[in-house]
Amino acid sequence: MEYVLTIILTRALPGMDDRKITMSVPTTDKEECMYIEESLGISLFAPGVFANIESSCELNLTNNEKLGEQI
Repeated sequence: MEYVLTIILTRALPGMDDRKITMSVPTTDKEECMYIEESLGISLFAPGVFANIESSCELNLTNNEKLGEQI
């Protein structure tokens, strides 16, 4: 099975729209994926500046694994 770690960085500066940067990293190690998901979660608030990092670990089934479930 493959897991996908998704990391979203959101930043906002005065006079500009929010910007989101998304990165997805495939991994086969569930424990590592869950550890990173729990440890990445940060918000920064300063006068006129906002930054936030969110992460999530999701199971990504391949076509073969989906076929096995249907049988």
